[in-house]
Amino acid sequence: MGWRIVSQLLVRLQSRGEMPEALSATSHFYYGRRIVDIDDALPKRE
Repeated sequence: MGWRIVSQLLVRLQSRGEMPEALSATSHFYYGRRIVDIDDALPKRE
């Protein structure tokens, strides 16, 4: 499916706070089961 799961915290720690575009999130999965709301423009998939 071409998916990559990457710890954004670890990437940001190693790259001085910047997330490389190639590793940026493109959507949120299982958003219907979330613990916190995420206020961004990415698609929220159930």
